[in-house]
Amino acid sequence: MKSSRPLVTVTLAIIVAACTPSGSALLEVEGRPELARQGFSLDAGAPPCPTEGGDCVPVSPASTLAKAYSAERWIAVLTEESQECPPGPKANEGRWVGSQLFAESAGEWLVPPGLARFCAYDWEPAGSAPPSLEAVETLKTALAHKVERVDPERRAVAPLGTSATTEAAWQTLHTDFHAQTGRLETLPVDANSPPEQVRVAVVDSSPRSYSDGEAVEDRLGHGYAMGRIIRELGCPDGSAACISQVANHLALPQVTPTRRDPELGGYFGEQTQLARAIHSAVSDWRSYNLGSSTPETPGAQQPRMVVSLSLAWDGRYGGPYPGDQVEQLPAPARAVHAAITHAVCHGAVVIAAAGNDPGGPDEVKGPMFPAGWEQKPAPGPLQCASLEAPGYPGTVTYHLFPPAGLDVYQPLVFAVGGVRGDYRPLASTRPGGRPRLVAPGAHAVASDVGADGGVVPTDILTGSSVSAAVVSGVVSTLWGYRPELSGPEVMALVRQGSVDLEELADFCLGGDPCPLSATDPRRSIHRVSLCQALMKACEAGAGNCPDPTLLDDCPSRADSLPQLDASELAEIDSKLTLTVDGSLLDVDLPPVLPVCQHAALRALSWSYDETVCPLRQYYGIPLQPWTNPQPSKNPCTLCLMQVDNPESLAPSATLYISIDSEYSSRSLYDPTLRVNGKYEVDLSELLELSGQSELSAGDEVRVTNVPLDKAWFPIENAALTMRGEEAGISYSTFSELLLQ
Repeated sequence: MKSSRPLVTVTLAIIVAACTPSGSALLEVEGRPELARQGFSLDAGAPPCPTEGGDCVPVSPASTLAKAYSAERWIAVLTEESQECPPGPKANEGRWVGSQLFAESAGEWLVPPGLARFCAYDWEPAGSAPPSLEAVETLKTALAHKVERVDPERRAVAPLGTSATTEAAWQTLHTDFHAQTGRLETLPVDANSPPEQVRVAVVDSSPRSYSDGEAVEDRLGHGYAMGRIIRELGCPDGSAACISQVANHLALPQVTPTRRDPELGGYFGEQTQLARAIHSAVSDWRSYNLGSSTPETPGAQQPRMVVSLSLAWDGRYGGPYPGDQVEQLPAPARAVHAAITHAVCHGAVVIAAAGNDPGGPDEVKGPMFPAGWEQKPAPGPLQCASLEAPGYPGTVTYHLFPPAGLDVYQPLVFAVGGVRGDYRPLASTRPGGRPRLVAPGAHAVASDVGADGGVVPTDILTGSSVSAAVVSGVVSTLWGYRPELSGPEVMALVRQGSVDLEELADFCLGGDPCPLSATDPRRSIHRVSLCQALMKACEAGAGNCPDPTLLDDCPSRADSLPQLDASELAEIDSKLTLTVDGSLLDVDLPPVLPVCQHAALRALSWSYDETVCPLRQYYGIPLQPWTNPQPSKNPCTLCLMQVDNPESLAPSATLYISIDSEYSSRSLYDPTLRVNGKYEVDLSELLELSGQSELSAGDEVRVTNVPLDKAWFPIENAALTMRGEEAGISYSTFSELLLQ
């Protein structure tokens, strides 16, 4: 049930940033969400100035590996000869305390041999000065000859809210999103063979719980939104069948670097917290099925499970490894890999978001991880037998692996990318990061019943997080009708029942770039649809499918972006707090500035063929290289762009900038309109023209007559980027605009 949320204030100031040294702080900040939560290891602040002429224009440096480390926790992998985690040594003013990494998440089950080799060493007393280099060397010396490797923990981070635009438009977006996903109002049931329940482990920001298969609210709201998207697909209200049973598992428990909240969840976490959350998903699922058929705890079995990972980290911080040499992964990333392998060995399908391009001065390439592990094969029966506890696999309802000799695609992880309503890639799609499966992921919204009994929306989200949740809902629904099939077989049906976009995937099983030829149909990108996939899976009435006559033809939908009607736009107009004439925007930049990347800047005074530093080339706190929900937090969850007089020689646009009512107090400046991922219009004088310097959360701004260039047409996508500052900490935001 959706609860009410407090209105907070946002300060939006157009300022000229001076070049000063970057700083750092540890901030204990409450609320939802606070970018300052990541006060540790900052890479922002004001960076060095350009070296070639012109005014100072700050550009932040790229993050370093060291800034993603946690000095207070180290992860070790035992040698095959070692039987248990060695005790941690004393050093300086503290000591290292060792424990088996997966013992806490095992529940009533033995930790399998493949996971028992992971040990965690925490510095105590907690909250004391971090361990010195000497203390770290003491730990490494004590573990020498007993472990294969020891690495510092990688931290993970995290994102949303509402606005007047959201209130006016969410019903239209909700209806259109359902049409994009191929959702059915009711799931057909054959009374003689009803579909099975399927567990969907949403490993995200919601606290660990199983609440009758329902999504659970959390501090951040991201895990809750993912769960509701899945439930609306696999358990529609009023349907005779409720297949998708959401189980919540907390991978992001940290509120601050020193405080975690297992009850409400947090904003970020660590890679090993993700690993343990995946392991707990398997343990809880096995325990549920073990006890669900007893007289004391009656209930339906859930013989199949989907693990849904709407989070990711950059591969530079642990992901790629050559061939089958998984031991070359840093220990924390290797723990996640081992937990995923454990889940697959028990028959689960693992769905992961391919990741988004966060911006910044570095050119990002390829998928993020764990999605990038689609390049690696799934374990087979012999490998699983060596990784799992004695007695594996035990008694199972259905087989865990495809029949021997069946030619079916079997990666470790199934990656999912995002597309818009017109099935073009999201503006944040990473170069070289498009997988074989994509799903709707732009301006997506689900709903729930509020405290007053009315229907309320979740956060509106754009990114591959949404797409991964959509595929998780589709897969779990299909599996309920065809539980006799293994995970790879069900995924094959999902793909066969999807729309071929006639575009090529960048990576696939075997590597990046995908080694399949351009003419191989296995390399084509397919857009997932629940209705079409269900029609394919049940065309012969196999498994627990209903009579094929109960399946109607899938409704058609135009390949287009959702459009708000006149009454919705009028409602947005009625709530405007500021209108600015964009034709007066002017940027007085010198004619020579350093170039950051191939793009173009448009201002009235100057026109550059390439983007000068920095504009979008800026790192910020939510963009640091840790595990992130995909998408990250942004202040403009539903901002609009209308193209005016496109046929004229001087086309322009109208922007609706709608500041999220829950975007916590912070400064925002240097707004920039980015068109087609290449061309930019500097809007930095936006508020100066209006005679004011700040906006409050929930304010609605309309910018008219924004100059465009005829050479930019056709306009395929647009985004709004802003730089900001909170408590002396600089960051940046990226919001895809809904084109109207």
